[in-house]
Amino acid sequence: MAITKLVSDSLGAGVGGSLVKLINTTTTDATTEFITFDSTYINSTYDNYFITFKVKPVNDDQDIRIQFSTSGTFNTGASDYGVGLATEGTSLNDNDFDKIAINSYTSDGIGNASGEGASGHCYLYNPADANQITAFSSMINFRNFNGFHGMATGGGVRNSAEANDGIRFYWGSGNFASGSSITLYGVNT
Repeated sequence: MAITKLVSDSLGAGVGGSLVKLINTTTTDATTEFITFDSTYINSTYDNYFITFKVKPVNDDQDIRIQFSTSGTFNTGASDYGVGLATEGTSLNDNDFDKIAINSYTSDGIGNASGEGASGHCYLYNPADANQITAFSSMINFRNFNGFHGMATGGGVRNSAEANDGIRFYWGSGNFASGSSITLYGVNT
């Protein structure tokens, strides 16, 4: 089954479209703190973006996070983001965060031992539209720091409508392990 069909089926009719691979970033050592896609890729060319990832933290028990940039500066204020997240047994919905966490805000951090790490996909909506909020949804499966399966689904928004021109992925603490990979696709609708 083609990835476009999977995107369309998982996100609903009218959201899919043909995907254009824009860039893949794969770490070759353990020194990368941020994996960032800037205005070279996040611009008015596409309304929406699809992202796949296979990542592992250098530090054990971590959550993977994102932030958006405006005019090249990342939004890091205490209430810049609203988030909703459902994990196994817990959920969260709040409008006062400085980031969007993809797997957890409280527990079940992603592990860094052999066989641990995380894989998933995300959808980025309307980043270049100054009149619409930038929104983000994700699904992730991972092995946590105890070697157990974890999963989360959720998303978030930039709390103010503005044109966003970048997204960065990072851990709560530490760097990406060697071999971590994130691929960005533009969505033709």
